Amino acid sequence: LACATMVLAALVANVDCIVCPDGYCQQNPCKPVDEATCNGIVQPNATFCACCPACIKQLGLNESCFQDLIMGVPPTAECAKGLRCDFDTVTCVPLA
Repeated sequence: LACATMVLAALVANVDCIVCPDGYCQQNPCKPVDEATCNGIVQPNATFCACCPACIKQLGLNESCFQDLIMGVPPTAECAKGLRCDFDTVTCVPLA
C-alpha cells in the first residue's frame, strides 16, 4: 500500500506540472457539448488548458470519486451538490 501511494504521489506531481503551450486552444477546436444530452452539468472552460466546455457527471451518494484525487487532469465527474469526496473511503459523502 505504501508503494502504491508513493507511485500515485509521483504521478500526481508530474501531471500537475504540465504547462499549456502557446496557441494550444486555437490548434485544438472544441467538440460540441449539448446540455440536452449531457448526463450531468455543462461547465465552461473544463477541459485541458481551460479551452472548452465539458459535460461533468454528477456522482451520487457513496459513488466512487477516485478521479477527484488525480490532480492535473480535468475531471469528467464530481460529487453532486451537497456531497464531497471523502479521501479515506474515496466515495461521495454528505457535507459535514
